[in-house]
Amino acid sequence: MNENSDGVIAYRKTVPFNKALVLASLAVPDGETFDAVVSPPSSRDDAIPYREACIKRGKMRDLSQRFTRKGAVKAATADTLQEMIGEFVYEPGGDEKSITSLLIVDESLASGRSAAAVLHYLRTAGLPETCKVTVAVAALLAPNSSAKPANPNDGPNSPK
Repeated sequence: MNENSDGVIAYRKTVPFNKALVLASLAVPDGETFDAVVSPPSSRDDAIPYREACIKRGKMRDLSQRFTRKGAVKAATADTLQEMIGEFVYEPGGDEKSITSLLIVDESLASGRSAAAVLHYLRTAGLPETCKVTVAVAALLAPNSSAKPANPNDGPNSPK
């Protein structure tokens, strides 16, 4: 078979989406529902097919477009949660208080800082403390010297 044929090219384009469907079925099993889904803003778009497949399975609203990033700091190289919070910009939608279950979809998880920064902004905008939060990732990365775990005590409201 010709590796550059239309059929082979079309097949290769469906593989990432098929993987996303499998991952979405694990993150959003039959009968599971979430009010909202969000992906932290990223310079990579690996989480997009995964998030979209989750939305199709669970019919949840997507909050991802409310977040942008400044582009100066990456989660893997941030020294503190405060750095990641400063990296993101959030435009509240006014509906955060009504969210009782949230799915955070990211392409990878090393330190947890991106998810923690997203939660910081959503909670500041009114996300209830009782909201059920689930984090789903396509790749769990082993911590290394450049990816330090998020410390909840280094946020803006932490005791100094």
